[in-house]
Parts: sequence; C-alpha cells; structure tokens
Amino acid sequence: MNKISIDDQQGSYYHRKVLEDTQAIELLSRGPSRSKSLNYRPKVLVVDDEPAIRSIVKRTLEIQLYAEVMIAQNGEEASKLIEQNSFHLIISDMQMPIMTGLDLYRWIQINAPHLTEHFFIVSGDLGSSAAADELHRYRIQVLKKPFLVATLVDYSLNYLPIQQTLESVAA
Repeated sequence: MNKISIDDQQGSYYHRKVLEDTQAIELLSRGPSRSKSLNYRPKVLVVDDEPAIRSIVKRTLEIQLYAEVMIAQNGEEASKLIEQNSFHLIISDMQMPIMTGLDLYRWIQINAPHLTEHFFIVSGDLGSSAAADELHRYRIQVLKKPFLVATLVDYSLNYLPIQQTLESVAA
C-alpha cells in the first residue's frame, strides 16, 4: 500500500519525503482508472499551502479520475477561482494562511452552497478542538495526512456527483 508522506520546509506534521517528482507520483497512482464510474470529466479544485501536497493530489486525480484539476494556495485564492469557474469537487487543507479550510467552507455555504456536499478536508492537523467540533457539526469529512492514494481516490469518488454534468451540479 502506498502512503503519501512528505516533509515540509519547517518539518511540521509530515513524516518523510517519499515523492519528489511527477514520475514517482505517476508510479504511485498507477492502476485501473476509476473514471469509468463517471460519465463526465470532473473539475476539481485542490486547496493546500504545501506545493508538494497540491502536486500529489492534482496528479493522482488527473491519472486516476481523468479529472481537470485547478490548484490554490489558500482559501482566499480558492474563493476567487470558485467565483470564476464551476467545480464538481473541492478538496481543501485545514491549516492554511490567510483563510483556513473551515473559513473556505463557510464562504462556500454563502456564495456557492451547491458545493457544500462536494467538499472535504485533507489535513494532518485540525488546529483546535473547537475547529474539530465545527467540522463535525457541519458534517465535513476529514482525510487524515498521511493518506493512501487509493483512499484519496475513494473519498473523491464519494464526493463527486455521479451521472451528472457541471450544469446540473450548479443548479
């Protein structure tokens, strides 16, 4: 089983660097494509302040789900992309500068409520118990870092609309 586990510059909550380039990501992501479960090419927004995590998640979803993936470094950047684009799925880190994943979810509730059920958090640290309680209250699922590539794909499939187009998701 392949786990995604990476050190960041400050040595925070990631364990060790195991992926350094696109080739390694592709090797981890290989396997039968799950895109056969979908009748469309999903548009996904990945929000994370760690470049390596953004890259891994982006490449995995491109390979496994044949997804069109856009990336943002924080919730504020993500909110601008959401205003300008239509997405089937938003995957966000929790702890980011400027606007956290929870702040982004609150923004989505007001500005793009159709996306609230197509949103989940990928995080190694939820921050505080109050944040964890709020995530629970909103019923936001959290995929803990480090995670298995297959688990990321499964979570994504669970949150993607099946047998729908962007127009029907946004309606």
